[in-house]
Amino acid sequence: MRPSVVVPVFLLFVCSRVIITESKLQQQATIDITEEDDEDDDYDDDYSKPEIDDDGRIYKNPRNSPSAMCPRDESQAKLLGQKCLRKCSSDEDCKSTKKKCRCDGICGMTCVKPEKVCPQLPEISHGIMETTGNFFSNEVHYKCDPNYFLVGLADRTCRGDGTWSGSTPACKKDTNSFCTDPPKVLNAKNSAPPEQSTFDIESTVQYFCDHGYETMTPFQEAKCLMMDRKVSWFGPDITCSPKNCGSPPEIPNGWHT
Repeated sequence: MRPSVVVPVFLLFVCSRVIITESKLQQQATIDITEEDDEDDDYDDDYSKPEIDDDGRIYKNPRNSPSAMCPRDESQAKLLGQKCLRKCSSDEDCKSTKKKCRCDGICGMTCVKPEKVCPQLPEISHGIMETTGNFFSNEVHYKCDPNYFLVGLADRTCRGDGTWSGSTPACKKDTNSFCTDPPKVLNAKNSAPPEQSTFDIESTVQYFCDHGYETMTPFQEAKCLMMDRKVSWFGPDITCSPKNCGSPPEIPNGWHT
């Protein structure tokens, strides 16, 4: 074969290899983007970094800006067992194109999938369950039959982390079969939902001191128990006192009062 023929054939072979390689890279990139786009747990807690999203843009409304209409309280969300996802102030703050900036209850404005599905809930005895669906922000409302008392939360909401708020309530006929509001402790909060006023026997509530306060007592729990045919809360044994910061440090060539 003449040299003039060998060169074009060699170039054709090289070009075909380049095209195949680029095609594979594009397919892999598409897979990577799809997997990242499907990622639910995209909450980051490094708030010291500038408000720059994946594309490098700095947005006019930083996602750290608090919302007056839908405030975020991560400490209370943790007490209630809700996992807060990435905070936001607009859809542009969400990494995934499948997510939108929506109010997610106590987690505030959050990047969530509007089509997020919560599991089906069981029916309750001596009552009915009315629901608007099991997608994000859908609600369930419970009602008891006549002469029965609802013990637990009457309403539950499908949250951005794919779980329902609260727990399944029960309908009780005997008023001595459940506890009412748990004890209040000065300078402390508890894990009971603020809107819940009735609690089943064996229910437990955890107590935590407010920021800047501490306790040295070991029993930080209240439990609904029946003793001598009477239902009541037992505990907590907790006192929250201001933290002692100690004496301020000395400074060179100066003093403090």
